[in-house]
Amino acid sequence: LLNAWPMGFYSPASLVKDAQRHAVEVRPIDVARSTWLCDLEPEESSPDPAKPPAVRLGLRFVQGLREESARRIETARAERPFVHAADLAQRAALAREELAKLAELGALASLPEAAASRRAALWQVAGIERDPRSLFAGAAPPEDAASLPAMSPLEETLADYRASGLTTGPHVMTHLRDGLRKRGLISAAAL
Repeated sequence: LLNAWPMGFYSPASLVKDAQRHAVEVRPIDVARSTWLCDLEPEESSPDPAKPPAVRLGLRFVQGLREESARRIETARAERPFVHAADLAQRAALAREELAKLAELGALASLPEAAASRRAALWQVAGIERDPRSLFAGAAPPEDAASLPAMSPLEETLADYRASGLTTGPHVMTHLRDGLRKRGLISAAAL
């Protein structure tokens, strides 16, 4: 259904949350694993054939990432794994905005030299040399972002919705529920 979108009434965010409510593991977008389309992935820790595969979200849900750019990510990754964000940017020829969206989304987190948090990843990609003819093209990104505070869980959820329109993390209401309850608002489940 996610690969056939747009179609029907339900948004991708609704489909993901419904799958999770039905015990389907949905994994986030990841430049080291995601393809353009969503895919099924077996359990990595225990290849039990009885355990159903997880859904890996596809790069198509990164807002502002062109399909051609996603295909270049796939091609470059097939040659050899990415070492860091600058390596990804150079080998996949990503625009600054595309790389920033991937960083904001947390899609760079599995790279070997990835920044510790999304905010640090945004700082890291901002410092990447963009001129492919430069002596510093493809050099490791700056590491001086370690002192930046990590995004809060709410900020990460909001970044997910901003960058992809969906989240594999907690639903946004999870972060707001206590405050709404204190204001006397009743949840749909309680109703």
